[in-house]
Amino acid sequence: MANIQYGIPGRSYSLSTVILIIINRTLSVFVFVPAAILLAILFLASNFSFNEMGRTVVDSLYQMQQLGKAEPGQLLIKRCDDGRYESATELPPVRCEHWTIEPAPVANLAERLGSTIASMYWLFVVLSFGVSLLFWPASPLNLRSTAAELVSRLWRRVAGKIQRKGGGHGH
Repeated sequence: MANIQYGIPGRSYSLSTVILIIINRTLSVFVFVPAAILLAILFLASNFSFNEMGRTVVDSLYQMQQLGKAEPGQLLIKRCDDGRYESATELPPVRCEHWTIEPAPVANLAERLGSTIASMYWLFVVLSFGVSLLFWPASPLNLRSTAAELVSRLWRRVAGKIQRKGGGHGH
């Protein structure tokens, strides 16, 4: 089998080894590390207790049931109605004084939740990829040096554009 030269002189891997390393890194970046981050967040939110996680889900279902019967294809949602805030930087009150119960279509709620989950997943993938570049051993693809070279080129290009526009500090 052909050997593929890797970034360190004198060290080479077979094609099958390189393919296995690529599969391992890909699964780690896109599946294992994002799943571990999600579990860590769930454990932190539930004080490291499976029972507390279950209680949170059951309590949410119980509270939704207490709001009453919704029309088919809708859920009743309890929202704080203490007025709008003046700016996006203003924090909402800790306690809500006035609540309203509104019907919400299940399809809309599912779409919003799906969008939020997808955004969180891609954030975790980006974090995972960054961690892999910084902390994992070098790979046969030489990703670390390739990524460093790309960032360096991008930085030089941006810095050059800033200097050409007169925004540089070196004048």
